[in-house]
Amino acid sequence: MKGPVLAIVLIGLGVAVRVALQNTLPASVIDTLKGRPELVSVPNDDKRVKEILWLEERGIEGSESDLTISYPLHRVLPDPSLLFSPFFYPTLDAVSAAAFAVTLRATDTEGSPTFFLALFIFNPLSIAACLARSASVAISAVMMVVVAAARVTPPSVFTSVLAGASLGLVSYLNSGLSLLLPAVIMMGRKESGRLSLAFAVTTLISFLVSFAFYLYSEVAQFKEVDFTAGAEEVLNKVVPTLIDWFTRGLVTRDSSPNLGAQWYLFVQVFDQFRVYFVAIVVLVPVIGGVVLSLRLTAWPLLAFAIAHVYILLFSPYPSLPDFIVPVSLLFLHSEHVKHMRLSLLVLGGQIIGLSLAPLLMHEWVVTGAGNANFYYALSLVHMLSFGILMLEVGSTSVRLRERKLKND
Repeated sequence: MKGPVLAIVLIGLGVAVRVALQNTLPASVIDTLKGRPELVSVPNDDKRVKEILWLEERGIEGSESDLTISYPLHRVLPDPSLLFSPFFYPTLDAVSAAAFAVTLRATDTEGSPTFFLALFIFNPLSIAACLARSASVAISAVMMVVVAAARVTPPSVFTSVLAGASLGLVSYLNSGLSLLLPAVIMMGRKESGRLSLAFAVTTLISFLVSFAFYLYSEVAQFKEVDFTAGAEEVLNKVVPTLIDWFTRGLVTRDSSPNLGAQWYLFVQVFDQFRVYFVAIVVLVPVIGGVVLSLRLTAWPLLAFAIAHVYILLFSPYPSLPDFIVPVSLLFLHSEHVKHMRLSLLVLGGQIIGLSLAPLLMHEWVVTGAGNANFYYALSLVHMLSFGILMLEVGSTSVRLRERKLKND
C-alpha cells in the first residue's frame, strides 16, 4: 500500500457510497434486503429488535427471548437507538476496513494490498449487509479489530489487551466465536516468528475479564446468585447458566429459515434423538476449531481464517456477510488459493445459491409451488461450497509445507 492516505481515501469513499445508497434507494429495496435470511441473521431481524426495545422501555417482563439474546448488539451500546442511525453501520464498516488495512500492512501478500483493501470495502455483499443493518457488520468489525491487534509485530500490552477484550465482546455477541481464542493466541508472534508467551497470557486474561464483564452485566441469572453462599450452591447456579449461554451460539432455538443446516435438521429429528444431535452440533465445532488452529501453526492467520469458516459452518444462524472476514483473510494467502483444484466448484456453488435463493424462498412462502426442502437444499449448497473452500486451502497449505520441507 502506498500509504495510509490512500487507505483513508478508500475508506471514506466506502462510507460515502453506503450513506448515499441509504438515502437514495427506495424504502422497499431496503426492506427487501432486511428480510433476506442470506443477509440478516434471524436473531437480529430489524423488526424484532424494535419490538424488544419497545417492550423493555415499558418494563414489560419476558421481553428477552432466547432468540433475541443470541445477538444482543443493542445491549452493548450506550444508546440502543444508534442501531437505527444512518451512520452507525457505515461507521462499523469503516472500522472493519481500517483494521483490515492494518492487517494488510502486517501480512506479506503476492497481490496488491490496495486491490485487496478496495475489494474488501466495495464488496457488494458487504454493502448489502450494511444497508440491511445486519448484526454481521458489527461482529465483522470487532473481529477484524481482533485480527489487526493480534497481527501487529512485535506484540505489546496494548495490542494484547485490545485483542483479548475485543474477542470477549464478539464472544458475548455470538458465544460460538469464543472458540477462536486458540487461533487468536497463535497469531501473537515475536519478530523471530516464535509464539509470544506474554501476548498469550495477556490476551487470555483480558478475554476472560471482558467476556465476564459483558456476561455478568447483562444476564439476569447471574445477578440472582449469592456469591457469598457456599461454593456448591454457587456452582449449581453459575455452571448451568454458562452452559446455556454458550450453547446459544451453537444450537438453534427455533426453525426460522436461514443458510445454516440446523433449522431444518431439528424440525425433522425425532425427539428421542434430539440430545444426541445437540451434542454433535456442539462438540464438532468445539473440537474442530481447536484442532485446525493447532494444525496450521506455520500460518497463524490462515489457521484463524479456516477455523473461523469451520465454526460458522456449524453455527445456528449463519448469513453470507459472516463469511466476509474469514474469506478475505483466506485470499490474502494467494499462493495457497491459486493452487486450489476445486475453485470452479466453489465459485459455481455461490453463484447458484445467490441466484436461486430469492426464487426458491418466493416459491415456498408466497406461491406455495415449492417447499422447505428446496430452500434447505440451496442452503446446503452454500455451506458445502464454503466447506470445500476451507478444505481446499487447508490441504493446499499442508501440501505446500510438506513439499518445502522435502526440498529443504
